[in-house]
This record gives sequence, C-alpha cells and structure tokens, in this order.
Amino acid sequence: MLQFLCKDSSSQLNKNFYRIMLYSYAENKGEYFFGKDLPACNLYRNEKAYEKLSHHLNALLRFNVLVEAVLERVNDYFVIKDTTIKQSILAGDVEE
Repeated sequence: MLQFLCKDSSSQLNKNFYRIMLYSYAENKGEYFFGKDLPACNLYRNEKAYEKLSHHLNALLRFNVLVEAVLERVNDYFVIKDTTIKQSILAGDVEE
C-alpha cells in the first residue's frame, strides 16, 4: 500500500491536499501501477523488488511530476485504479 499526498491548482494556496491511495494487492486497484515486472510483494524480504521500486519512487519524488491516473473515490480518499506508470517519467531520472 502506498499513499500520495497531492495538491492541484485549487489547493495550491491553502493547506488542503488530496489523499490518493495505491492498493496494489486488489484486482484493478493499481496492481500494475509500477509495471507487470514489479508485482505486489513484501519489500522487506524481496531486495530486488525493493531496488526496482526505489528507482520508480525517486522519479516520482522529483518536483512537479505529472502522473495521469484513473481514480475512484472511496470514503474520504481516492484509490488509483487501472493505471500503469509510463517509462517516460523515468527517462529524466538522474543517473546513478
């Protein structure tokens, strides 16, 4: 499970944000958000998956990153649904 705290133009000048959840274990709820080569798993036990996920997260944590995702409202937050991150977001990643 992963949680994003996001702001847009309507919340830019105040303290409000949108809480967006990624439940990768549930069918059609972002299970392939990081690609089919990175399924949901225990990151404490799977070091290779942890390294792949770290690469994706570093790309997402840059300033002003645009992510287009299908969202479904569940209670007080949104859930990412049927979305896969594109490789183009990783193209601008800093070389290691």
